Amino acid sequence: MNELTAKDLRRRAWALLAGANGAAGYGTYVFGLLLNVLVVFVVIVLITVLFVGAFAGLYAYLKGVASAAPTVGTYVAAFGVSAVAVILFLYVVGFASWGQTALAVALVRGGLTARHGLSGWGNGWRMVSLILWRQTFVFLWALLFVVPGVRAFFSYAMTPYLLVDHPDWTPRQCIAESKRMMEGHRWRYFCLYVSFLGWTLLAAVTSYFFGGLTQLLLTPYIDAACAAFYEDLLDRAERAAGGPAAEMPEQPYPETTETT
Repeated sequence: MNELTAKDLRRRAWALLAGANGAAGYGTYVFGLLLNVLVVFVVIVLITVLFVGAFAGLYAYLKGVASAAPTVGTYVAAFGVSAVAVILFLYVVGFASWGQTALAVALVRGGLTARHGLSGWGNGWRMVSLILWRQTFVFLWALLFVVPGVRAFFSYAMTPYLLVDHPDWTPRQCIAESKRMMEGHRWRYFCLYVSFLGWTLLAAVTSYFFGGLTQLLLTPYIDAACAAFYEDLLDRAERAAGGPAAEMPEQPYPETTETT
């Protein structure tokens, strides 16, 4: 079985986002992302309100606006609000990451709906736990040198997809399985990753004029290609085990023929 190159995976991503085989595509994906971002925005506003309310009195005293010194209760309340804010922030990070991953997996498998963007509700802590474990491992490897850190980063790249597929798995199970799956495929994923560098730089430059709109429009393309890579790894594992292959053609989309 020929390996899908970065170009093949990008072409497949375009085909899926264009609604190949009648599947929901780009518009549905972006709408799902917007729902995801809306929840994150609401939580961030809530965190901001909590902080302002908790620290308003202390800030006024430090600026000399208020003459009465803050009481012990004020400090306790500020500490409690800070703890709640951190918890909310961590959860919303997990919620957003889960929803974005679920959107990408559903797109590749042909069952995409905008509601996948909200599927992180109830699964936020699972994803946060995985992110913390993964980043800890990457950081520890990076302490040895840059190369081991980069190698670890790509070795654990499939962990979010594995967790969405197996919500009952522990972070260490996801990390171990991702490492096994990526054996011999890290370079291919690295090439896919680097192939988006130009698009990412373009989005960063144009964001000066359009805000986060360009990044929002680019995200489905990158997500779809990375999820297609994950499905390709699953397909290879099933073929190697003699099981049914995943429904992913070797060609990302049918080649067009020119007539003269």
